[in-house]
Amino acid sequence: MGVPVFRFNTESLLTDQSLSLSQTQEGDSFRLVDFQGSRSIQGDDIGVVYFRRPAPPDIPAQWEGHPQSGAVVASEARWFLRWLYAYLDEVPWFAADPLTLDRAACKPSQLRLARKIGISVPATFYGNSLEGIDALASRGTLVVKAIKETGYESSDVFHAFYTAEVTAADLQISKESLGGSINFLQQRFDKDYELRVTWVDGKCFAAKIHSQTGPEEARLDWRRVDWKDLDYSLVELPRALQDKISLYCRTFGISYGAFDFIVTPQHEYVFLECNANGQWLWIDEMTNAGIAHEIAAALRRRLW
Repeated sequence: MGVPVFRFNTESLLTDQSLSLSQTQEGDSFRLVDFQGSRSIQGDDIGVVYFRRPAPPDIPAQWEGHPQSGAVVASEARWFLRWLYAYLDEVPWFAADPLTLDRAACKPSQLRLARKIGISVPATFYGNSLEGIDALASRGTLVVKAIKETGYESSDVFHAFYTAEVTAADLQISKESLGGSINFLQQRFDKDYELRVTWVDGKCFAAKIHSQTGPEEARLDWRRVDWKDLDYSLVELPRALQDKISLYCRTFGISYGAFDFIVTPQHEYVFLECNANGQWLWIDEMTNAGIAHEIAAALRRRLW
């Protein structure tokens, strides 16, 4: 679209990039240099920021033999990045500034808002109260999810956390561990299919994920399989649901949202979550929906 772009890989801040922010009575001077790409950007050049899942800075090699100093260096760099994000509050952000994204990532707030605006949500429990867990389990079969962690590494093998079914018998066996951890449990729904709705500046791109007709292990959590092994198709959402999704995003102050829904055999749309920094490229490539173009257009609109 003819708009110059500077990519700031935050993990390379201390290794392949140089950043300077000088402030005097005369004003501020900001410059960021990318050594690998031989490019630089000045503060006045920044017209819009696309905040896309930045990683913490890598620790330079000179600190490898000094773990305590390296930990301090890493912490200082992470905190400075938080300062930098706040400092850039005079330019527009997409999908939103980091503080707004943090608020929008709160699952309990997501479910509360979805329910308030008339979207169906699953019965959900967070906590370590055994009475609360038993009350939810009385409704039927549950699924257990991770609150934030994606998995753990053991013997150089990464074990990912996926949605798993939990029966009443499972809960009885696990009483002690349930009381000693914060649990995230939800009502289990039968699925006709799953829906990924990518919302960009008021426009919905809805893609059906045919998780129930693909590999068996994908039926409870389609992320268990290679996304290329599933079928996808674009669908048109009911106008009322599109309006509710738009209201949801406006309420949180985000200009992008990756929504996950279950669609039941009774054609009920059940909201699971909205990730304001969620993945979109794979669904765009599988469906040719035009999400990349719409995001680029949204960024360009914020320049004028």
